[in-house]
Amino acid sequence: MVEKLLQIYKYSKFFYRQINNYNKIKAKKENLLILDKYLKKIKEYAEKIEFNELKNLLFSFLKEEEENLKKLILEEKENFGKELKEELEKNNLSLSGIFPTLRVGLFTLEINFDLNTCQIFYGPKIEKLKGKLPLSPTLIVKTLKGYYDYLAQPFSLKEYFEKLLKAYERLLAFQKLNFGEKVFLIDLLSELIFLLQKKEFYLDPRKENFKEYSRIKFSYDLYRLKTSFGNTCDNYRFKLWVAPFDATLDRKKSIWVPNNIETGEGTYFSFISFEKL
Repeated sequence: MVEKLLQIYKYSKFFYRQINNYNKIKAKKENLLILDKYLKKIKEYAEKIEFNELKNLLFSFLKEEEENLKKLILEEKENFGKELKEELEKNNLSLSGIFPTLRVGLFTLEINFDLNTCQIFYGPKIEKLKGKLPLSPTLIVKTLKGYYDYLAQPFSLKEYFEKLLKAYERLLAFQKLNFGEKVFLIDLLSELIFLLQKKEFYLDPRKENFKEYSRIKFSYDLYRLKTSFGNTCDNYRFKLWVAPFDATLDRKKSIWVPNNIETGEGTYFSFISFEKL
């Protein structure tokens, strides 16, 4: 009898502590993942209890709280989605998709409510830009605006076309190819980066003088070029060659270029070539 009473006391003390902690976290409404872990732990130990009255009481509590937690999770998702949409609309951006994958123009958001984080990708999960951004609508939109500003930096389309052509000609010489033959876009990017440097870099090629030029900037600038100039400038025309499926899986053999920055649609290209008109 004493042993059973002692066992009941130990179980009661354990469950009191677990349920008390659970209620404290629940009141804060900060991390629903922790609530779920508490319920699972309580359920795990409740299943081992031999005392029916205590067991029934615990499972009644678990059933009610599991239903409440489902409602809280749904409410959290709805509130987050509503706040994110409102914040985006303030910045003339639109939201589409369903959790966990959302689209905002050129970008994809991967939402993880369990970890309370957001991943940001360029295009349809092409290039990961942010790994673990907190689920704050204001912070997410601020980050997206920063990427849009970075991509849309003003530049001379004509000057860029000329440097693209020069990079192509340099690459042809290195690879001993004839004008008009196609080359990998990623190989061209290496040459283009060198041509885009400021004179300070050529005079003193140190890290602080180097101008970064990323894959996503290259992708977006190609989009701007082909939609503004129609691929043609000064009696030259370039052509982008669509990547075969296997090449779309290899970053060295293809690059994704948007077709529509509002919907985020785009195409994988592997090669580029120029022709003289």
